Amino acid sequence: MDREWYLRECYRQLENTNFYERTNEDKTPQVCIQEKRYVDGLLLDGFIDEKTHDYLVIKEPRPSRF
Repeated sequence: MDREWYLRECYRQLENTNFYERTNEDKTPQVCIQEKRYVDGLLLDGFIDEKTHDYLVIKEPRPSRF
């Protein structure tokens, strides 16, 4: 794969503000809380089992970097 094409495509996608937002703060803790609530609800409603729940809940969250 051509490196230049790959980088252009990455930047093109990252510039799509429908999906990405540039920020100077780490929103990881807030997002993890929301995700855990959602996954907890799936477990309580019987959509997933305990093993799947434990797999989906992030134990040591860290911010994504690209």
